[in-house]
Amino acid sequence: MLSKKQILFNYLKNIPGWSTKRKIVVFSVDDYGNIRLASKVARENLIRVGLNMDSNRFDRFDALETAEDLSLLFEVLTSVKDKNQRSAVFTPFALSANIDFERMEKEGYRNYYYQLLPDTLNQLPGYEGTWSMWQEGIREKIFLPQYHGREHVNIKLLMEWTASKNSKVLACLKERSWTGLEFSPYPTLDYVSAFSFDQFQENKKLALIAEDGLKIFKKNFQYKATQFISPGGSAHSILEKTLSEGGIRFIDSQLLKKEHQGDGKYSYKLNVLGGKSPYDAIYQIRNSVFEPLLNKNNDWVDQTLSEIEIAFHCRKPAIISSHRVNFCGHIDSSVRSHGLKELQRLLFAIVNKWPEVEFMASNELGELMLEPDKQK
Repeated sequence: MLSKKQILFNYLKNIPGWSTKRKIVVFSVDDYGNIRLASKVARENLIRVGLNMDSNRFDRFDALETAEDLSLLFEVLTSVKDKNQRSAVFTPFALSANIDFERMEKEGYRNYYYQLLPDTLNQLPGYEGTWSMWQEGIREKIFLPQYHGREHVNIKLLMEWTASKNSKVLACLKERSWTGLEFSPYPTLDYVSAFSFDQFQENKKLALIAEDGLKIFKKNFQYKATQFISPGGSAHSILEKTLSEGGIRFIDSQLLKKEHQGDGKYSYKLNVLGGKSPYDAIYQIRNSVFEPLLNKNNDWVDQTLSEIEIAFHCRKPAIISSHRVNFCGHIDSSVRSHGLKELQRLLFAIVNKWPEVEFMASNELGELMLEPDKQK
């Protein structure tokens, strides 16, 4: 159950911005395509060298999705139908590439190299058929990727750490992982926040990374991305110009975004659902959360249903935020089993409570927001 404070916050979050009488549900799920922890063995080896692999759910369980992960997810998504007989839909916000661990090690970590997502999936043992499952999800319109960045890696930190031969970082890279690294010489940088920075001028390089990642996304999926959310939520709004020029029309943002301006100074930016960036991209504000791995003592189905109900009461679509780690079993299959069981319970509860519900991909909602005659 939501507390009174949570209920008030949810109403305040849902009052401003675009509205519709239609009951629309969107699942926006981050981190697909990202290599974080390579395997159980890698996890054990990283613990031995002193990395804290239990500080959060991502360090403990997050790994590249397998064909089995996707197959079981698709079974759950197709187990329900909305009023239009459409299955539930995931919008996986996906990374275009990952660290090319082998090439970087071979060349002594002198330069940064990345590997495209399909190449990674087609080469890694244990991931046979995974890229084909991505294609199946796209064809069936139940798993429709959008852009989460080129990689979930802060390259500035990666290259500075390898240049200084940081032993824990080198051990992590040796295990073909990018996880468990809690230290940073910069208070405004995080090792998995690709677009976080120290000095504002670093955004020039970050814009080139964002632009490159969009081109790779099109190469990977054979269509242009139209929606973006920053890995780690740290991208400065100055990057929106590059993103819009690259085809991004919709941007996921916080309602009140704390934005680094360089040198540890911050400002706050208010964004509302349906609001426009200076470059005519439309903002989407996630107004519900479904994270069944975050706290297993919490009834996430009940909480998410309450948040959906508030969104609908305020004539807003329910935009549900989640992460891949809830639905992946490469490190621990029980995590996937629990996440998918709770997801199915949520989906059945949604269609039973609101038979008129409509499932959409996040970018499809964005397109609807641009067409006033179809909003009612």
